[in-house]
Amino acid sequence: MNPLLLAVIPYLALSLGLGFSICLFVLLKAELHRKITRLDQGRKDLESSVAKLLDEFQRLQEETRKSVQEAAMIAEPPSMSPPRQAINLSRRAQILRMAKRGDRPDQICAALGMPLNEVELLLKIQAVQTASA
Repeated sequence: MNPLLLAVIPYLALSLGLGFSICLFVLLKAELHRKITRLDQGRKDLESSVAKLLDEFQRLQEETRKSVQEAAMIAEPPSMSPPRQAINLSRRAQILRMAKRGDRPDQICAALGMPLNEVELLLKIQAVQTASA
């Protein structure tokens, strides 16, 4: 063999290896570009899905709030005065003491700040219980 050919063979092999490496590098870059593009598209799709879900969630939350308000209005009609507590035992005892002293029902209700019909009802109930005993 020709000594010049023997001297060129290592350079030729090196050139082929370098060309093959460059080809692999270009193919790898192209594959990476395709993967990045696919990931970007997937991210955009995911973001649009999340935005749609958030919109739907806010719509459902608003509908729920309106439904709760409507149910509250149906269940409890607005009243003109706040609800009062039921008569307690000490208030009942005060009414009966004042009645035994001889105070009239209108005087009792004015002194205790109660409606006249509640005082009269309590006195009637007490009279019925006393009569039956």
